[in-house]
Amino acid sequence: MSTVLVTGASGFLALHIVGQLLQKGYKVVGSVRSVSKAEELGFEFSQKLGHKADNLVFSIVEDIAVSDAFDKTFKLHPDISYVLHTASPFTLGQTDFEKSYYDPALKGTFGVLNSIKRYGPKVSKVVVTSSLASLMNFDKLTDPTFIHNETVWNPLTKDKVQDSVAAYILSKKLAEEAAWNFVRDNDVNFSVTTITPAYILGPQYFDKNAGAKKLNQSNQLITNILDWNPNQPFVNNTRTGLCVDVRDVAALHIIPLEKPGVEGHRLFPASGLFTDQDILNIINENFPQLRLPTGEPDDTENPFGYSNEKTVELVGGYNFIPLKKQVVDTVQQILDARAAK
Repeated sequence: MSTVLVTGASGFLALHIVGQLLQKGYKVVGSVRSVSKAEELGFEFSQKLGHKADNLVFSIVEDIAVSDAFDKTFKLHPDISYVLHTASPFTLGQTDFEKSYYDPALKGTFGVLNSIKRYGPKVSKVVVTSSLASLMNFDKLTDPTFIHNETVWNPLTKDKVQDSVAAYILSKKLAEEAAWNFVRDNDVNFSVTTITPAYILGPQYFDKNAGAKKLNQSNQLITNILDWNPNQPFVNNTRTGLCVDVRDVAALHIIPLEKPGVEGHRLFPASGLFTDQDILNIINENFPQLRLPTGEPDDTENPFGYSNEKTVELVGGYNFIPLKKQVVDTVQQILDARAAK
């Protein structure tokens, strides 16, 4: 079976990708920042997957923004055929936007692509994890006639950025543009596919991780509601949400490796619209023992316009996990993990 490099292999999404690849019989090289993290993940995968985890090895890449960060990985593993680049710095609150957001995102993308060009002669397909942020038009969030789809780009530019959230959003767009520009401007033997997922909900790959004090940014929407102060009125903060299950996003990273004609496109994984009130309604329906506030159960209007019909057509049809299962599976896992502490 082919060998796949998964960068940023310890991430929420990346763990699901690695798990699905191993289940399918692929050999996987996962990049992580430290030997200790490699040892920890190696043990956890072996506990969960048994002998299938024998196909997993790790490469230590301490800083993806260093220009030659991945050179050693490709030199040590010349059999790598596919690369799934999920690694991306994510820390809000920084004030030096160039240093903290733009440079790492761009250098990380350029770095891995340059390393492939120099030392990855067998690599034929590269999949880059981008984000809904790279196509979202924030002035159109409440305009249902504006349809966000695979052809749309976020018009945000550096001169319009005023805070770290906007800087992070722009960094995702810049990194995705860099990937497309790289294959356009260089004589390479590999294709690029980008994945632009919406809010990624769903369970952690390893159950114990669900007990962490802070989960991935998207799942914090669920934990914030779970931990809502019952003495405070519920506030429906997210009104233009678009979500997708992590298990589906992982699958859509792998499909371009296996289905001819999918590579070289922009894929847009999304299962449907949601508001915080939708999430609260699902939790109250399925976990009444939590006695959360009810909010305004009918306050679920969401005007966000989107279509991912092209993605579904490209991959040959796809049934996304619905919001209810995303929320129920996530909440149950969190409750079990907290109870086990």
